[in-house]
Amino acid sequence: MFAGFYWFIKGLIYSLLLGLIVWCHQYCIGLSYSSINI
Repeated sequence: MFAGFYWFIKGLIYSLLLGLIVWCHQYCIGLSYSSINI
């Protein structure tokens, strides 16, 4: 029970971190494209 909860929390944290990295990557690409267009 406890081990399953631990893995659930670990997976949740990893997915949040991965989502944050992907979002930052998309945001940086958007910024670079907008600066090139201007």
